[in-house]
Amino acid sequence: ISAATPEQKAAAQTLFKRAADKSKDGDHKGALLDLQASYDIVASANTRLVISRELVALGRKADAYREAVAAVEVAKEAALQDKKYAAAETTARAEAAELKKTVGLLKVDLGGRTGELLVGGRTVPLREASEPIVVDPGEVKVTLRGLAGIDERSVIVEAGSEGAVTFAAKVAPPPPPRRERQ
Repeated sequence: ISAATPEQKAAAQTLFKRAADKSKDGDHKGALLDLQASYDIVASANTRLVISRELVALGRKADAYREAVAAVEVAKEAALQDKKYAAAETTARAEAAELKKTVGLLKVDLGGRTGELLVGGRTVPLREASEPIVVDPGEVKVTLRGLAGIDERSVIVEAGSEGAVTFAAKVAPPPPPRRERQ
């Protein structure tokens, strides 16, 4: 925030205010777009936190949780330069804790395989697959696209709980037994 020019701050604030109006009118998609544009101009923890709230209004709780966690990190960095952002960090941390109760966690065991991992339609970098992945509750489709082809799994994950999916390495079937010649 401190690196933003006065013009950038004014543009971000205009988008933020427009988003607030859209949100009040029930246009959460429009509000989300304006908030994301505002954040692209000025990386504000408060904007990220409001993005999280709009995602909740849209029923995208897993995305909202990720945004709240990101808001904690942005606020923590900002608080190092200006103590007033400590309150934003506290608020973001509390909202992330509440949101965590409404989402599920999914452990994905790739079984040594590589490729493109999609969880609930969202591409997840393989480096993130070693940690539980935040998902919206319900049936979660998990797809691994790789050299071995497309492999899909589906699992039910409830709010506040953890599910698991395993992709065992595809192993070629053993060759048929050799018949000895007599």
